[in-house]
Amino acid sequence: MGPVTIWVDGDACPVKAEVEQVASRLKVPVKIVCNGGLRPSANPLIEVVYVSEGLDVADDFIAENAGRGDVVITADIPLAARCVEAGALVVKPDGERLTERNMGSALATRDLMTDLRAANPLKQGGGARPFSKADRARFTDGLDRALRAAGGGSRGWCGARAPPPPPPPARPARACGPERSECRQLSVRTKRENMGVGNRSCLLNSMPRPTLPFSPGPPTPRS
Repeated sequence: MGPVTIWVDGDACPVKAEVEQVASRLKVPVKIVCNGGLRPSANPLIEVVYVSEGLDVADDFIAENAGRGDVVITADIPLAARCVEAGALVVKPDGERLTERNMGSALATRDLMTDLRAANPLKQGGGARPFSKADRARFTDGLDRALRAAGGGSRGWCGARAPPPPPPPARPARACGPERSECRQLSVRTKRENMGVGNRSCLLNSMPRPTLPFSPGPPTPRS
């Protein structure tokens, strides 16, 4: 398993600045995949990958290259499903994590909304709500959590394998041979002697005490 990489679906991604901030803080490489229109970044951790124009060309590139342990930033549900199936962690621009547990529900909701729009194409909706500061804060927190999950176990923040934990301290060697036998015999002998003293004490306490006969003394003379 290689180092963790953040893959960004660069077309119309509203959180590229937040991705760069988190990546710079944690030293994680980022690949922004787009069809064009983005300038190369001066940040050495940020690489802009240009693919040819075409339907789902950028999505195909991300799905084919994002591997297990990588983090993918996208709002495209079908692309997210492909990345989750490949073992990557997916974070939407609003900070929501997409996993195997909620991927089916996300796909069902996406298909339902597609059917509703197709059934009434003339309906004028309000469009997507503006992206707020709270959304950006949730995304930053979600990306941090995803990177912790991707770097869990024996991997560090950037996927480098951490050194194994030190072995537990060795127990002192137990005495063996004649020395151990002598110690055991001495311990048994001491226990027996203590038991003998206790038995003798109990025996003495349980024995009836002799009663001495009463002999009155000479009478005391009266004055």
